[in-house]
Amino acid sequence: MAEVEQAVKAAQQNHDLTVANLAAAVATNNKAQIDVKRYNELLDQGVIARETNDQIVMTGKVDAAAVNSDRAAEGAAERAIGEAQAAVQAAQASLDQARLNLSYTKIYAPANGIVGRRTVELGSRIEPGQTLMFVTETGEIWVTADFKETQLARMHRGERVSVHVDTFGRNYRGYVGNLPGASGERFSLLQRRTPPETT
Repeated sequence: MAEVEQAVKAAQQNHDLTVANLAAAVATNNKAQIDVKRYNELLDQGVIARETNDQIVMTGKVDAAAVNSDRAAEGAAERAIGEAQAAVQAAQASLDQARLNLSYTKIYAPANGIVGRRTVELGSRIEPGQTLMFVTETGEIWVTADFKETQLARMHRGERVSVHVDTFGRNYRGYVGNLPGASGERFSLLQRRTPPETT
């Protein structure tokens, strides 16, 4: 990228130089054309020799040609700037595409956690939708607990709780996040019905 940006700067400097050369050539040509006109008048008056006049006319033609040449060089330098700027845009597009492609090489888990079972190894080729590993979230741990209906009557959402984990031998503080809308009996597939009383 730096190389093509340098090429733009170099093309701009070259253009500035051709503009300066063109300005100098135009000034020289203006003087030469004035000289041609003046020497023509002097020749008509018989003050100077024809050879001197021919030499001034030739100098005027050379200076006029130099202006045309410098104009063409200035146009070419301006086109070179456009080409260099197009090269910068192409290089930027390539760089953006490379950065995008590089971003595809990184796969981010949807949450922070600990990797459990992993089904992929370094260098493996993967396909979209393929399961790579299982992640156990560590940012927010939740516990599903079963309580009796009589215990649920005293619980409410947001209540502070302490959960003891025997494996680690420690207590964890938390809160009740949610309560079921009905008891287990209501959610069960088969419910026991009491037969209607007969009279």
